[in-house]
Amino acid sequence: MYQPGIGHDACGVVSIANLKGVPSAAALQQLLKAQECMEHRGACSADGRTGDGAGVNISLPRKLFVRELLNADIGVADGQEIAVCAMFTPRERPVRSQIRRVVETEMTRIFGDEVKLHWRHVPVNPTYIGQMSDEPRPE
Repeated sequence: MYQPGIGHDACGVVSIANLKGVPSAAALQQLLKAQECMEHRGACSADGRTGDGAGVNISLPRKLFVRELLNADIGVADGQEIAVCAMFTPRERPVRSQIRRVVETEMTRIFGDEVKLHWRHVPVNPTYIGQMSDEPRPE
């Protein structure tokens, strides 16, 4: 129970997990349904569509990354380590290209020529993005 002298209230956090550690589409559906019930957690602005980015954190299956790399003609051996980095870069092509060059140069400098890099554009449906979020939206 909330006691003002001990701390402060926080926005709701929803955690849904399979206790046996088995990935489940049903668990994800439950989580999305719970999140729908927490509209205030999205911190909606005056435009009614811009929020603070409340989202879902899930484990992505290795086969998703292997398939993406194979489509880019990068072979992956069974058990070979794969590192994934999510980057938000500016939409302006010259700046984005410069950032990519720096990352690629540094990754090669640190890990050597054995590192294979692949950039994947993550699709975004801007139909659901409020104007206040869309204007500064990264790529």
